[in-house]
Amino acid sequence: MKKNFHKINILKKEIIIILIFLSLSVIFNLPKNIYDLITKNFDQRNVALYDYCDNESIGFLNNVKKKYKNHKTFELHNYFISPNPSWFLENLDTIKNDKFKILLGYKSENLYRFSKYKNNFRSNDNIKNLEFIEFLSFFNKSSKPIYNSEIKIITRLSNFEHEKIIYKNNIKKINLGFNKIYINQKFDGINQNIQLIFKFKDIEHHKLLTNLAISKNNEFDLEKYQILEKYNNCYLIKNYD
Repeated sequence: MKKNFHKINILKKEIIIILIFLSLSVIFNLPKNIYDLITKNFDQRNVALYDYCDNESIGFLNNVKKKYKNHKTFELHNYFISPNPSWFLENLDTIKNDKFKILLGYKSENLYRFSKYKNNFRSNDNIKNLEFIEFLSFFNKSSKPIYNSEIKIITRLSNFEHEKIIYKNNIKKINLGFNKIYINQKFDGINQNIQLIFKFKDIEHHKLLTNLAISKNNEFDLEKYQILEKYNNCYLIKNYD
């Protein structure tokens, strides 16, 4: 009787182990992963794992890699808030050909737009590298001009609470309707992967303004290049010969 009871306990344990294994297999998609490992090469598995044109953009890079034999020499500029994916093109230590450039997450429009957040404006997108602001634009919906409005531009590190004032000025007059305030301010290279915050000293001024945006100079004017490949905001461009 004891032997039978012992066998039943062992059988129960084996069933529990099997059920746990099956559950984990479903959760981690083990059968598909094993199949992919057997049937797909390294590049194919990476393409399946990463986004086509987002973050590292391995799908887009894989397309470039297949179509262009000299892909190792292409300059790569990643504007997404993500690690540099040069490793996929195997071009980390290769002499670059500046005629060809891969741009990932590149905004052809040089405007960064802001939304109201509490008593300030916060950029809708994080900024990979802030080197220069040309102008600030917004709409004054008040029935009269606004005078002597003090503004601050503040950087906020992504995923951190650390904030730093990088620009402060007093706007003497804000006209009715659309306004464009030229800043023409250069910034050092440490303003990377940041969110921008605009604060108006007078909260009442903040309430009266909408459609706030800044112009951040484009690094590349796409009209001056031949676009060889494009998907959303991922590009392969070439200098005109």
